[in-house]
Amino acid sequence: MNRWFLLIALLLIIAAPRLFISTHQKQFEKKRIGLCVMATGKYIGYVPKLLDSADNYFLQQHDVTYFVFTDSPFEHQHAKMIYQKQLGWPYDSMMRFHTYLKHADLFADLDYVYAIDADMGFAAAVGDEILSDRVATILSVHLFKPQKPYESNPLSTAYVHVGQGGQYYAGAFYGGSRDEFVRLLAKTAEQVDIDLARGYIAWANDESHINKYFVDNKPTLELSPSYCHFEHWHSPFEKKIIAYDDKDYSQTRKQSSINPIGWYKQMLLSS
Repeated sequence: MNRWFLLIALLLIIAAPRLFISTHQKQFEKKRIGLCVMATGKYIGYVPKLLDSADNYFLQQHDVTYFVFTDSPFEHQHAKMIYQKQLGWPYDSMMRFHTYLKHADLFADLDYVYAIDADMGFAAAVGDEILSDRVATILSVHLFKPQKPYESNPLSTAYVHVGQGGQYYAGAFYGGSRDEFVRLLAKTAEQVDIDLARGYIAWANDESHINKYFVDNKPTLELSPSYCHFEHWHSPFEKKIIAYDDKDYSQTRKQSSINPIGWYKQMLLSS
């Protein structure tokens, strides 16, 4: 009896380091991450600061590639530049779903993909806590308001019925697993196209459609306002991703002269 006990104990001692190493390796398995940035026109000026901060704080234990969609020459050691012409406001923002979806083949080898506004910056470590299938970030300014500013016009595909929904999410940082990210792009791009064909633009543009998507497809992970923290907002939340509020909108937002139906017609003719 003692002999068998000693033999089993010896085997466990020999196997224990291997079991620990195997568990340790799984726990720290490197993932392939994509970070998408739309930066046409003057917005390209924000990108160097954003990517430098991402180099210091964003998922540092993993392999990260930045995808910068822009109409200006741009180089960064971890970035791929994809040409995207400036469309005018609000189409530069609202048509991001279409642009990212058009280039979804770039994400084929990735595990997770996130989208971030160009005028943001990482201020503290952002790590594995953000890795999940459908990731949404709570928008701070509406955190404690009982009525969330969902799209209220039934004409829009982004319309949310009274009583539906929960938190209101930022369009400035969202993402998830590659497959779920592409599903979000496909659905929101479809919704935007339908709205444009009806001659309508949701009141918060792309953000309205993101919120509608997350009402219908509940996030598997809600990030706190730490991950979209306004620069000068005093709050109990740690500043992990900052939304800078020193922007000159007269320089960054050029009003489009094309109405929704005209835009949709132009898009059909060019396809």
